[in-house]
Amino acid sequence: MSLEASAYTADVTPIPRDEFVRAAAAADWVLWPVHDIFETARFRTVSDGALSDGDYFYGWRAGDRHANDYERVLAARQVAQLEAWAQEDPDRELGAAFIHTHPYQHEYSAEQDAELAEENGPEYVAALRSAKLEYLVDLHANNDDFRLDLARLICRLRGGLWVDHLGGEWGVEQAEPGAAAVGGA
Repeated sequence: MSLEASAYTADVTPIPRDEFVRAAAAADWVLWPVHDIFETARFRTVSDGALSDGDYFYGWRAGDRHANDYERVLAARQVAQLEAWAQEDPDRELGAAFIHTHPYQHEYSAEQDAELAEENGPEYVAALRSAKLEYLVDLHANNDDFRLDLARLICRLRGGLWVDHLGGEWGVEQAEPGAAAVGGA
């Protein structure tokens, strides 16, 4: 079983981190992009630039009663504590996930497409055919909602197909008004 979710988009326009954080806030998530979780001395939060392959995110629901703890430990750069809360503490709902980006090219045969369309519907296949980029959300926490919400959030910003590789759910979303135009650079 995979603890991953994907967002497949035709729009390859990079998503600015600050835009992603604002969109997450509108969806009731507090989101913190960080770098260097495996090198504690270099660990830091980031806000500028665009989502890039291997970005790591911590997140929690707005109003989480542990929010002050999360922010305090983030500021203190206590990665081990954050990871323990995310992966081992059933009382906390701290999300943690890598987001990997990969070019995507639909390479299924007509027969495989027919099987996918029979299983999931033609909208699913059409979305995969038009996709040029995959965002793979690799969960590193007990908070399963986090991975799905991140994949859906990407699709709200860029349009496309989100897929829950664990539960088999999926959906197609149009980019929200104001998001980058489909078919970007």
